[in-house]
Amino acid sequence: MGDDFKISGLFGFDHSVTSHTEGSKNILKLFVRTRKKNHCTLDLKNYFSAIPFLENLIDKNAIDINSYFFYQNSCGKKIPVTEFSRGCPSEIFNETFNIFNHTNELDNIKTKGGRRSADVNLAFALRVLHIITGIDSIRDLALEQFEAFITPLRTEKNRWKDDIDSHSQKALRQIANSADIINDSSSFQKVVTVQRSDAYGNTKDLFNGGLDYMSEWVKYWKSYLEFKQLYSTKEYRRAFSNFKDYLVDQYLGDDFIGHPMQYFSSYRNENFRVWLENSAKKNKITARTVISSLAYNNDFANWYIAEHLSGKNRGDLTTSYSIIPLHKITELKIKYLGRSSYSAPTESVKAAPPLWIVQRLKEILSEDDFAWPRLKSSEYDPGILDKAGNKVWIPVITYLYLTMLEIPLRKIQVLRLDSGEGDEHTYVPKTDKWKKNNHFCANYWKNNPAVKVANRGVLRKKKIPGSLTPSLSLYINSNKTSDRQEGFGEHSGYEIPWKNTNVIQLFHSLRAWQEKYNPQTDPVRYRDIPDSIFDGKQSSSVLKSIPDRFYLFRAGKKTRGGSRLMPPTKQALVQFWNDLIEELEIRLHAEGVDVQLVLTRNKQSGYVQSCYYTPHCLRVAGLTALAEKGVPLEVLSKIVAGHKSILMTLYYIKHHPSHITEILNEASKKVEDSTHESYVSWLKEASWDQVAKYSVYNSDDAINAIKSTTGTCISGLWDSTNFGVCPYAGTRCHDGGEIINKKGKKSSYTSVDDKNCVVCRHFITGLPWLNQLWVHANSLILKSEKKGAAFRKVEKDVYKLKCQRIDLLNQNKTLPSELTIEIKKTDALMEKVSKELDVTLNTLHATHNLIEKIKHVQTESNIDDHNENLPALLLDSNSDFNTDYIETPSNFASLDLVVQASRVYHHERNEDFERERDQFIDAILLHNNYQPLMLISLSEKEKQCAADALAKVLITQVNAEDLNLLRDGRISLQELGVDSSFSKVTAQLSSSIKKMKGIGCN
Repeated sequence: MGDDFKISGLFGFDHSVTSHTEGSKNILKLFVRTRKKNHCTLDLKNYFSAIPFLENLIDKNAIDINSYFFYQNSCGKKIPVTEFSRGCPSEIFNETFNIFNHTNELDNIKTKGGRRSADVNLAFALRVLHIITGIDSIRDLALEQFEAFITPLRTEKNRWKDDIDSHSQKALRQIANSADIINDSSSFQKVVTVQRSDAYGNTKDLFNGGLDYMSEWVKYWKSYLEFKQLYSTKEYRRAFSNFKDYLVDQYLGDDFIGHPMQYFSSYRNENFRVWLENSAKKNKITARTVISSLAYNNDFANWYIAEHLSGKNRGDLTTSYSIIPLHKITELKIKYLGRSSYSAPTESVKAAPPLWIVQRLKEILSEDDFAWPRLKSSEYDPGILDKAGNKVWIPVITYLYLTMLEIPLRKIQVLRLDSGEGDEHTYVPKTDKWKKNNHFCANYWKNNPAVKVANRGVLRKKKIPGSLTPSLSLYINSNKTSDRQEGFGEHSGYEIPWKNTNVIQLFHSLRAWQEKYNPQTDPVRYRDIPDSIFDGKQSSSVLKSIPDRFYLFRAGKKTRGGSRLMPPTKQALVQFWNDLIEELEIRLHAEGVDVQLVLTRNKQSGYVQSCYYTPHCLRVAGLTALAEKGVPLEVLSKIVAGHKSILMTLYYIKHHPSHITEILNEASKKVEDSTHESYVSWLKEASWDQVAKYSVYNSDDAINAIKSTTGTCISGLWDSTNFGVCPYAGTRCHDGGEIINKKGKKSSYTSVDDKNCVVCRHFITGLPWLNQLWVHANSLILKSEKKGAAFRKVEKDVYKLKCQRIDLLNQNKTLPSELTIEIKKTDALMEKVSKELDVTLNTLHATHNLIEKIKHVQTESNIDDHNENLPALLLDSNSDFNTDYIETPSNFASLDLVVQASRVYHHERNEDFERERDQFIDAILLHNNYQPLMLISLSEKEKQCAADALAKVLITQVNAEDLNLLRDGRISLQELGVDSSFSKVTAQLSSSIKKMKGIGCN
């Protein structure tokens, strides 16, 4: 029934039954004038006399009527809401109210008047629904009935009509939500969902065929977006919308250009650029929009010309014209670089919280068995109850932020993680073993012949070559930079080889919770997830390629347009974070810390709207801040934890040395120096491609510097550093770091610590520096272990001080200013030590990567037949090598390696390391009745020679565990039960101590 059924300006019913005068008057009496405030009626007498007439017509089915009839506003008159709502059947109202009450949505209404108004509007809507559909229970409501009920209330663009105010809309959404809860679906909410109005004017109508005059443009733009394989097409769509506005403004009418072929077949003299710049001058668009609109539309133009206007005539002259030459876009970027609107970073710059803030956030989330999150009513759902009928806490959002505080993942990456419920095996943290997955969805992927990746869970079983025991890695199934190359499919993402016990326990516990309280029988299709959860408009090909998933972080709550098996909404995540920061601020104020973390609040509700810290700025300390490739994170975690010492070993395949002195000596150093000179000479003569293939570097900038005209001119100044070659003779440390503002040749970069070459973008190296890099890596491991120990000590000090503060607060005592100052000083010290640890670990990470790259250069498959110009050392089969990290109960081997290597590589000299090694040796000598070196009158050179010789004996004859026992005096050299050859060594050792001046100085 449409608007043809009307009487005196009324809509939504068949007026044939009221064609007589008396009937028409009765219908009109239903509508009375109202005041806007509370919709209080001025005169209800006519209404009360007319309502029985309407009810009689309805009972006799004598009137054809739709939902809009009851909601319409006719010349300032409406059916009175309060009075009409009183006729709502109590059964359907109580049923719907009880269902909706369990969702905690009513908790957001703070006043009694607001609650009363909500009840009235719900009763009004339910009475209308009962009249139109005839149902007495929401359980009887079919989706088709609800769609027919809502349709008259919407415009052609599927938006609410003006008569349907916000209170009525909310009541209708309550009904939809209740129906979805009963049916465990999201279909009813989709019926009442409204797209934001700005989307209609810009891109929604444009791409949904709402603008007939743009149909040909849209057709080709859709093909173009499919070709681009974009995860998010939002920016491209906005750019095209701007181009549409330009076409309408310039050509609308008989001369409108409705086809790309027509536009690109003629020279347009950069009209679009001019139009954009004029719009920017009038402040209609930003300078950034000028650049992006030109770039995206120009890319579309070039694609269209290549695909559909590739014909040639008159030699090399094309018959088509793009929007603007590419160099002009570059010129425009330069032109607008001075404008804050363009030069501003693409993401808002937010301060990273210091380490102590990160730790406090963890405490708030997890202390006392997650006490604070359990108090939040938003973290419960009426559909999730225990056996006693009590609501069960939903830990999903709490675990999400705890995960982000532990490992460096973006929020959207955590949301997309797969639980592994469809995998072949399950990891059991308690036993540290894998077992067959006993979930009823086990082998879901394996049993699908079309699937290539059978295990998709975040905890992934990893086979280790040469080991029968599988390990574990964290599988992050999405990655911003590489997913597009993988097509967003099954192979997207990357693995982190790190057995982080905290994160693993979080994931394991969350999966167990989901299986118990929010079980899933089939994976969720990405295309079914609403925009309220994941941003971006994907092309259809991308949507098809994104795999179905058993989401680990599924909300457990009904979401508008979605289901409880989908991740939480963006709004829920933001509100939880804001509440968390507010709680942190409250606690800090109680502790006497004067800080403002909450920036703005909603004026009506008082809810937090913005905070100083956001989830995007979370910085985690130490090893977790590293990239996913490099030193195995599990190794780094052991370095920081300090339980055992780590030694990076270097194995040469043709000769396996037993001690560092067999690799390094003055003679080998001379050979290395000559290979350095040979390598530098080769760099001067080699082509760019050869250098790129057979050298190792952090950035192409290094090769560009060496092979540039300027670089060739100053090649005599190239500096052969301790670890490779610097093309700038060590003068560009100030800009050797990461890019911070990309402007072509005028780009800005961070600095690197003076002479920290291994992290510099200008640095280039190769096999001749392998030994130095290896020694440097072990030196960095030792430094990391010591920094880790220092960090743990400061962390304990901070904990003790804060326990004192809590005790005083619990006793309602005033905090001494000295304690507050001491806490701040200790927090600052912890942050300092943390940053120093970060720098050391990142340097180790970079050194490891350089060594691994050198290993790759050495593979035979990487050396081609045209190798006559390569450095000899690259072709030496004896130079093949491998590396490994081994755990030892003592760091003595690492200390000895670095100390003895420093005799040749003087840049690795570290007096602290040498002192620690010598003290270790002296302790063993003292416990075995030998005179310690420290008590013998020796020159520094003589003492070094003696200690080096003794250390070699200990390293080559005694295992690491026995070394510790020897140092502590818990075992003697005699009690080790070594063979006769060792007895000779100890005898020589005793003799050598008495004649110390001759030891090792040959």
